Amino acid sequence: MEDTYQDEVSFMNNRKINNPNRLYVDRNLRKEYITFYGYKKYKNEFKANLVRRDDRIGTLLCNFLNSNFEDIETFKNFTQEYSLSLLSEATKIQLKEVYAINEYQELLVNLVAKYGATLETIKSDFISDIDYLFNLNQLEELNDLTPLQRFYVLTLSKNKSKALNHFQNNKLTLNLGDLSTLGSSLNIVAEEDAIEIAKVNKDRILPIPYTFESKDICQLLVLVLQEIVCMDKFEIKKCKNCGKYFTPEKRTDELYCNNIYEDDRTCKEIGAFKVKQKLIQEDEYMRLYRNVYQKLLLRTRRNPNSIEIEEEFQDFKEQNRKMREKLNKGKITNEEYVEWLNEI
Repeated sequence: MEDTYQDEVSFMNNRKINNPNRLYVDRNLRKEYITFYGYKKYKNEFKANLVRRDDRIGTLLCNFLNSNFEDIETFKNFTQEYSLSLLSEATKIQLKEVYAINEYQELLVNLVAKYGATLETIKSDFISDIDYLFNLNQLEELNDLTPLQRFYVLTLSKNKSKALNHFQNNKLTLNLGDLSTLGSSLNIVAEEDAIEIAKVNKDRILPIPYTFESKDICQLLVLVLQEIVCMDKFEIKKCKNCGKYFTPEKRTDELYCNNIYEDDRTCKEIGAFKVKQKLIQEDEYMRLYRNVYQKLLLRTRRNPNSIEIEEEFQDFKEQNRKMREKLNKGKITNEEYVEWLNEI
């Protein structure tokens, strides 16, 4: 596996660059390798530099979904991470290698004003597909389908994929690796010997690497989404704490992302704390409920012939069921539920 990783990174780093925006996806390592021209500040100007990112697959897609392109600060943060070169097609911009600081900052402000709404529309289209593909809205009719099957449904039904509307083959270039190097370390041998060598070295035979190149970020996002959909036990999730999209690191049932939320704590850390607090709170509710329940039950047993007392007991249980349902749906507060129990 390590040899595979090194060969792939070498392929990405050493080949001649026709387009700075390149994407390589490895399903085995579940990684995405992206190169682009990023702008770094040097004294009184911003200069373009070739940047190579090595991330968990889906990182670019999730960062795009989590950005607000109509907010200048969020737009700056995204371009600082991925640069303007990935947005050059969407914003119809001809980039220069060097910008003065004031010129670069003015460029960002103008792009937000002119193209922020367009990028937000693109983002909404991808969110619509992703919510469907990974059933983030918990639709019952989709529960038994895999993301790949849901992707197939989108291509067949009237409710067509919105993300795929942005895909255009003429804006995408596929580059294969150098096929002549595949057997360069071996002498020419007979076919029978070659078969035996292939069997012995089956774990070391690498797939032919290839990259996608495009000036349009939409093309790269569609490809990443397609790769994720085709993977086994790999999903895009929505954090239960901050609401941002993320790809789980270890388990597909993860509920919280690793983004910093507050006080240098991640959503995963805060989420675990909230779950613990909720359990404690639930225990307190249950204790109070049991006290009232036992009180009414004891009164009923002491008055076995009283229909009125029995009806009050049954009415309490039914009312508690309804109050709990309202509490879970957010129609009443925790304090209102406790106050109701204390009044009985």
